[in-house]
Amino acid sequence: MKLDALDTGIELRNKHLRENYLHTEKFPEASLKIEKIEKLNDQLADKSSAKENFVPVLTLRGKTMPIQGATYQIEGKTVTADFRIELLDFEIERPMFMGIKVVDAVLVHVQFEMGG
Repeated sequence: MKLDALDTGIELRNKHLRENYLHTEKFPEASLKIEKIEKLNDQLADKSSAKENFVPVLTLRGKTMPIQGATYQIEGKTVTADFRIELLDFEIERPMFMGIKVVDAVLVHVQFEMGG
């Protein structure tokens, strides 16, 4: 994923995100790969609609590490996945605005439709 393509909806916030936190000039891309996924065949065969575990491996700012506690679910052709990224694990400073620190983790929610 090209990090310069991230858009928060506010141009100044985009600039701060890219320059001050993600350092996109030095680290222009991030990647995510699936290292382990549980009960995928059951999910694909509609034998289970429960949330199952998977292990995504994230590369961000030159650091690669597995993300623990990630879940996914397939219902029909819709896939949803959720996981939490700890900013300090990737040496990203905790965002601050007017002296107020915002968060030290980002919750990621992904939803997409499978083709075919």
